[in-house]
Amino acid sequence: MLISLDWREDLKPPVYNPLSTIPRKRDRSQQIVPGSTTTDNLNKPPSINPAEPTIPIFKLKDPRPDICVGLSDESLANALVPKKGRSIARRFLVDLQETSSLISEPHVTPLGFRFPFLVVEAKAAATGGNLYQAQNQAAVGGSAALQIFKNLSDLQDMDEGQGTTEDSTVVAQDSPNAKLRLAFSVTTEGPIHELWLHFQKPREEDFYMTRPGGRMRTQRFVVWLGTFALISLCLILFRSSSPSPSPIVDLYPSPDSRPPSTLQRPPVPSNAQLIEQTGYRKVAQPDSLHPVASLVKNAEQQFDRLLSRQSKTLAQAVDEYRERYNMHPPPHFDKWFQFAKDRGVQLIDEYDTIYHALLPFWALEPKTIRDRARETLGFDNSMIGVLIRNGSVSLVEGGAFEQGWQRSATAKMINSFVEYLPDMDLVFNALDEPRVVVPSEDLQRLVAIARDQVSQNTVVNTMPTNAWSDRPSDLNKGDRIDEVRTTRFNRFTRQSTWSYSRSSCPVDSPVRSLDEQAADNINSYAQGELGFIYNTSAFSDICNSPSLRYKYGFFDRPNRFEAVHDLFPVFSQSKISSYQDILYPSPWYWSDQVPYEEDKDMEWDEKDSRMFWRGSTTGGYSRAGGWRRQHRQLFVGKINALNTAKILSKTESNQWKTRGVGRNSFTDLFDVRFTYIGQCDDKDCAAQEEYFDLAEPVDQQDAWAYKHLLDMDGNAFSGRFYAFLRSRSLVHKVSIFREWHDEWLKPWTHYVPLSLTGDDYLEAMRYFESEEEGRVIAPRLAEQGREWAQKALRSEDMEVWFFRLLLEYGRLVDDNRHNLGFSV
Repeated sequence: MLISLDWREDLKPPVYNPLSTIPRKRDRSQQIVPGSTTTDNLNKPPSINPAEPTIPIFKLKDPRPDICVGLSDESLANALVPKKGRSIARRFLVDLQETSSLISEPHVTPLGFRFPFLVVEAKAAATGGNLYQAQNQAAVGGSAALQIFKNLSDLQDMDEGQGTTEDSTVVAQDSPNAKLRLAFSVTTEGPIHELWLHFQKPREEDFYMTRPGGRMRTQRFVVWLGTFALISLCLILFRSSSPSPSPIVDLYPSPDSRPPSTLQRPPVPSNAQLIEQTGYRKVAQPDSLHPVASLVKNAEQQFDRLLSRQSKTLAQAVDEYRERYNMHPPPHFDKWFQFAKDRGVQLIDEYDTIYHALLPFWALEPKTIRDRARETLGFDNSMIGVLIRNGSVSLVEGGAFEQGWQRSATAKMINSFVEYLPDMDLVFNALDEPRVVVPSEDLQRLVAIARDQVSQNTVVNTMPTNAWSDRPSDLNKGDRIDEVRTTRFNRFTRQSTWSYSRSSCPVDSPVRSLDEQAADNINSYAQGELGFIYNTSAFSDICNSPSLRYKYGFFDRPNRFEAVHDLFPVFSQSKISSYQDILYPSPWYWSDQVPYEEDKDMEWDEKDSRMFWRGSTTGGYSRAGGWRRQHRQLFVGKINALNTAKILSKTESNQWKTRGVGRNSFTDLFDVRFTYIGQCDDKDCAAQEEYFDLAEPVDQQDAWAYKHLLDMDGNAFSGRFYAFLRSRSLVHKVSIFREWHDEWLKPWTHYVPLSLTGDDYLEAMRYFESEEEGRVIAPRLAEQGREWAQKALRSEDMEVWFFRLLLEYGRLVDDNRHNLGFSV
């Protein structure tokens, strides 16, 4: 699939081409002479007006490209004009080089390669490590190469179509039969290569650029580029003489109907496409099957397949591990497997969250990770330290006084399997909010190094060592936490976190758009005009949704925010998708801080049919009217509004069609109200008290009287979720905070995912309570969620997940990690 980006001059900075991209001039005897190094002779970027440069002129340290793909001068001339026009083509090529109009590989000898319309390379190392700037430079070179290719192509058209001789004067003009014109550019940063296509549509003057999805290592890149170049040359140089029209290449494909899994982000369309797709989504008509029924059916089938493919034996689990992660399981994997089996764990293989969370750390040396853990604990960074020595928890320290429950529960969780762990220092986040956000350029470099140079090496050893190394000398005896005097954690309490949060997203994602009004990539997670969520991973991926800046309290102004921009090993109970905290099972859940008392619950038919929620205005700190941009206030305000909403109704032809209704027609379906206004300045607190109709506080166990229970993020994850799932009520959830269980809990099978738009949850409630098939589906989902919570969200399940996480982390911080592992 190709990602298409419109060529926009306003997004391209006025940067001169790097000196090394200017070819060496030749004299008539074909001897290479150095080109001038004065700035007057530097090529200006095409299609922008000359201007004083606003940033430095960067020079490449090594002008030779990493990858040489091309044709010799003679072969190129022969290919362009097979017979009578060879000297014209050769002379034109030389003239272009002499006038510095041609950007090409300057090292002519001994390879003699020329690729004036194939590759222009820019290196991020020449721009201070800025891959984005390198892409801009590659774009400049690519557009120049495209113009050169256009001239060469026009030369061929003239010779073939007008019968020019070798002595004819060459005049570039458009051919009436011009086909799609392509040029190529490459950006490189360390092991990462990106190929960009530059093209001009037939009979259009505008240039466009696009990038194939994904990044490649050098070896795969050479093969891919060579193949692509060969195909493109065939299309360009050997034009068909058939009068039939050429097939149209779709350079603007629609996104996949089902995007890839959570941790492999799908290609993102341009902002113009996203706006167009949003419009299309809103006019799409539902078919004879209601969207909720369709989503439930698909989700239940997928969950059944998930259960059926789980490993039954240790050998199967080891094979599955190697197949998924291309390395051996960690030491004592057999102990973990037996631990899981003894506790009746349902999912033996679904731990991708652990792999992806720890993968970037493989790019760091084990000692570096250990040092950063000690650095974090040695300063007052709102952390809890757990030190493990000689198969036991030797010290638990840190956090506020009122967080004794977290210190105690975390240690007790570990104690059930600590005998199999190595000596190590663990850092646990004592705040609600996540703590580690690594800039995209650094993160992608870390992941590339880990994936291609580190992780794959661990499978080479066919007889891995199934034992931990001795305690490294940099770890103390485990009786104290050594103090440090500085910290890399920055405190931004009660300030906007949007810029920091989006910095970890890829530069081509919607949230990194230069347009502050960029559209959300809605089609990646929602379907139909009402926007029912079909992919919760894509929905919670903030890189898809620039609008979250104005819709979620954490981004507007969190109550606490202390973050670091380097990769630090911090374990958190929940996080935003763009953060690199390591998720672990929350001790809040494990210690049953919000209990479910079954004797106070009742059967489905005895319950009130409304959606119920009571809570406070947590989620962010409100100042200067900021509460209008925070998710809890937005949701409660929308659900109690009296404006127009959309629902689905059946037509005479048995099709579900959208129609507008007043929300006041469905107020009897909801009982959603605040009981407390907090986390706000005085003026904002007073404004919210006036705006919202506050209810009296209720006992948590009173919630079981309702069929439908709403669960919403607060400052981070909602601590009521597990209690709700254990009840006989159906849980409706609004959340972008990710937790350890995301692979184990399935939307539309165990709960109903909701967005912030207000149309999907109104129609879901109407469908569940007013339609016959909805009244059948709702209690079934409630019972499935209850049964699964009793099987997969027990304290034992959290211990098993935590055990596997700490085995993986233990290997990560072992100096002999490449030789460690388990094999059958």
